[in-house]
Amino acid sequence: MSQRLENKNIVVTAAGQGIGRATAIAFYKQGAKVIATDLNEKTLASLNKEYKDIEIQKLDSTDYKAIKLFANKIKNIDIPSIPNLKFIYLFFKSVCIFVQKISSP
Repeated sequence: MSQRLENKNIVVTAAGQGIGRATAIAFYKQGAKVIATDLNEKTLASLNKEYKDIEIQKLDSTDYKAIKLFANKIKNIDIPSIPNLKFIYLFFKSVCIFVQKISSP
């Protein structure tokens, strides 16, 4: 497989399952250094068990404060497989927030 994302740092949200997981794996297979985030630590652990070089981090992508803390932490993050992390090449947000307005009768 092509290594067109080699040495690119990519964060993928909702990476524990479904589209997010598939995306994290696809980016990893293309050579990216992936930080996978999700609320579900069990699915993240499963991903990390299968792909040891994908870094995992619990994150609620619907929580503004949590995202801000994560972003600030990334500036100073020490990830063994991503030495000298200087910037994020891509932030793939696979989380969708659905809000339905219910009208009164």
